[in-house]
Amino acid sequence: MSDGPPKSFLIATFEGGGAVPPFIELARRLVERGHSVRLMSDACNRVEALASGARFAPWTRAPSKIARAREFDHFHDWAAATPFEGIKAVFDAQLTGPALAFAQDVTAELAREPADLVVSNEMLFGVQLGCEALRQNMVLLGVNINLFPPAGVPPMGPGLMRARRRGGRGA
Repeated sequence: MSDGPPKSFLIATFEGGGAVPPFIELARRLVERGHSVRLMSDACNRVEALASGARFAPWTRAPSKIARAREFDHFHDWAAATPFEGIKAVFDAQLTGPALAFAQDVTAELAREPADLVVSNEMLFGVQLGCEALRQNMVLLGVNINLFPPAGVPPMGPGLMRARRRGGRGA
């Protein structure tokens, strides 16, 4: 059990490859400590969420993959002609394009059952907007390459630091 009284958590993430396991582990640990935990994510994450001991709430308006197979991807970044077009596809189909739908889903879930704290994937901008609109306590959990890197940490991309010498900058 936890040191204080049990709290209620709504954990929000999306099926983005490696982004899911850390959220499942967080849910499992919170449940082990006696907290009430719901995990809101794509339908294909139901089994893992329930196995953690958390309750599950699927996205209903926002994109929700029913399976992890390639044909169910909402964005086809792998088919883009350039890296920029690939990132744009991800933003348009998952991050910014459906932001209103994510906001509507999270606000509806919180209206159905309030939470003491929402823990959201840092890339779900709509969840952040919905929580802001409700004045809901929320934290972001970043499990990917830093989108907003602190000094000395590589930015999003291949993870390489800026070249310090002319020879490292290429031709």
